[in-house]
Amino acid sequence: MIGIVTRQYLNPPTLQFNLSIGTAATDGNRVYLNPGCKLVMNYVSREARFKALMGMVFHECAHCNYLNFSDERYELSRIEEGHLPGRRMSDERAKEIESDYLTDSKVQKVFTTIYHELHNFVADVHDEECLLRDNGKMIAECIYAIRNTLALATDPIETVIDKKGLESLDTYLACAFHLARFGYVIAFEDSSIDEIRPELARIQMAAEKAATCDAMFDRFSYLNEIILELWPLLKQSIDKAKENQKKDQQSGDGDGNGK
Repeated sequence: MIGIVTRQYLNPPTLQFNLSIGTAATDGNRVYLNPGCKLVMNYVSREARFKALMGMVFHECAHCNYLNFSDERYELSRIEEGHLPGRRMSDERAKEIESDYLTDSKVQKVFTTIYHELHNFVADVHDEECLLRDNGKMIAECIYAIRNTLALATDPIETVIDKKGLESLDTYLACAFHLARFGYVIAFEDSSIDEIRPELARIQMAAEKAATCDAMFDRFSYLNEIILELWPLLKQSIDKAKENQKKDQQSGDGDGNGK
């Protein structure tokens, strides 16, 4: 089955059950699957659970087919070199990020994490759509089943807004992740995000463009647009963390000197 979907008939990725992982994963050579995860068990009927389970398998097969793992690692590694991934940008915000912030290894880790999460969601959409294009009805119901249960399992944006506030970095990041994966923000009420809808529209447009790109270089170039939209809040958060760290160090020096 995996050989048929991935079209790797002689040496297809192997399927391995692993109850210790959250849902499913792949390294391109193996597909790891937790058949008892909530994305499957949230369904009641055996037929629905089977479709969700197969949807998880097909989803990982899509990554085996269409995700270039080495290109992804290369683009992310550029952050560790002090550069934004994708094409060079003349935007002043991009210059500020690279010259004033990406020289710090801690900031590099923050950026790497955000880019990696964003790309995971964008790659999910891209690779699933490619698999649907190439296999059609044979897998469609299963892919849609796992998409639906994933959306239902995702916390509405109000859970973040209530804790962090509407115009917080946490809220914007959660919205960006929702938009990258589902194309919309999961919310109890659409009006919850009315005040930040213009910014979210720009993030959504960039995410949609990224999901259409086969080339990793182009895909990360669009992710840069999302990062630049988030930059004022990211910068504020990083500056605050640095300030707190500096205060902690000064406090520690004072304690050490007996003051």
